[in-house]
Amino acid sequence: FESIKDKRAISYSELSRKRFAAKKAHAQMVEAKTRLKVLESRFKKLTAKSPVEGHVLQINAKIGEFLNNNTTPPIVVGHLGNMRVRVEIDETDIHRVDQDASAIGILRGNSKVKIPLKFLKYAPYIMPKSNLSNRISERIDTRIIELVYGFDNSHASALPGQRMDVFIEEAR
Repeated sequence: FESIKDKRAISYSELSRKRFAAKKAHAQMVEAKTRLKVLESRFKKLTAKSPVEGHVLQINAKIGEFLNNNTTPPIVVGHLGNMRVRVEIDETDIHRVDQDASAIGILRGNSKVKIPLKFLKYAPYIMPKSNLSNRISERIDTRIIELVYGFDNSHASALPGQRMDVFIEEAR
């Protein structure tokens, strides 16, 4: 309206109403953008994101549940490609294990599939065994060392938490 050369084409009061309507619409747009930013920040605060890429393996929380500092994690995330297996070696057999020795893993219940394992690391601290079987022949003071082996799970179809029997070649 302001670019029209003939000022009689629109009244001054109509032009003022249009200007105020445009300013009001602009102010409403700015307010809506601000509200959108506030809602987006609230959404980010309420959204849980994993610090690592992977698959959700287990969910231990329900929608709306309050999470306290208990020992059970609310969500368990992990990889299904390159997997690791912890091997507990009895302290009396430590001298028989060499990290360069070849090792194979066999999933429990499927003895036909033999998975080649690669030594990754060991924890150089001998600790008490935590999962005892309560057999009469089992010594209570059993101590173990943990070795960690890795394997490519693309062909093995192992699942996290699944037990595996590990056979390590004896050191020479």
